[in-house]
Amino acid sequence: MMRCLSRPCRTHVPKGTVLISLLLAAFSEQAYNAAVFTPSSSLNMEDKMKVSARVFTLLGLMALALFVAMPHQQAVANDAQIDRIVRSGNTIVNLDTMEVTFLGADAVAPAAPAAEVLQNPGFETGVLAPWYTTNNQWSVINSGCQSGSYCATDIGNYWIQQDFAGIPGTQITSIAFWSRQPEAAIQAVDLLYSDGTYYENIVFPTADWQRFDVTSWLDPNKTLTGIRLWGYSGGGGDPDVTVIDNVSVIGGCSPVSTSVTLNPNLSLSVSTGDTNKYWLVRLYFANGTSQTAVQTGLPACFSNTFNTNYVPTNPPVTSICSFVYDPAVPGVVAQNCAPVP
Repeated sequence: MMRCLSRPCRTHVPKGTVLISLLLAAFSEQAYNAAVFTPSSSLNMEDKMKVSARVFTLLGLMALALFVAMPHQQAVANDAQIDRIVRSGNTIVNLDTMEVTFLGADAVAPAAPAAEVLQNPGFETGVLAPWYTTNNQWSVINSGCQSGSYCATDIGNYWIQQDFAGIPGTQITSIAFWSRQPEAAIQAVDLLYSDGTYYENIVFPTADWQRFDVTSWLDPNKTLTGIRLWGYSGGGGDPDVTVIDNVSVIGGCSPVSTSVTLNPNLSLSVSTGDTNKYWLVRLYFANGTSQTAVQTGLPACFSNTFNTNYVPTNPPVTSICSFVYDPAVPGVVAQNCAPVP
């Protein structure tokens, strides 16, 4: 306990505390909004309010615990005023020293999922699987393809399909494919949903390769579980040939990852994959000690980058490490460290 009997008591807060406060401030505002108020959130408003109260309580306790746990606090018995550190917008200013720290307006919102859902989307394995069809009507060929070595073709009104684990429509960012038909006829495409329904529409391929983006056909209120593409029959005297390549469904969650960069500002990136994870950022000091700067749970499909000015510490920080823990394993599933010059 500090006791100052004769003169005003001043608590000295080292710059390490300021750095951790910046990380907490940058994280709390963005991670809270991303976890609770994203369009893909399945929480109702009452649950969101409950989560918000818990999140802010947790962040408050984190900040208090970090402040109390700082090993470098000391009482200074002198006539100096207590440091006045204030924040407005994204700027923190020490009114006594006029030291200015800008949190950074470039901290991005949660990144849209950007992972290819389909396997063997361009048939580059040389076989159809995991695509499937009826009676082997579709086959893989190695000439006249849009890119790579292989593509798929059929003659007649037959379908080729691939199924996958359901993905909410709100997490799908792109559905597209390349197609050509020497007779320039029509091609139906079906989007398959978890409730057993599907949506079918048509495109109009030509004799040359053409890319078709059908993302707008998606029902955001349903869960996509597969895609089916058709050939055609009739319309001319030539064989009813359809050739497809590079079918793509972009969605789901970005894979688990984390990164730390310092050049010269501090940038922390984290993606949780398709399950909830714990995220921890730790500072390692030259005197052999370490300090946790961020420790919190993150929801599935969370992907974000936090940027802030780096504030030197005393004792100096030698490295900054970011860890992603999976409680289901349990253990570290992603980690990255950056040395501090």
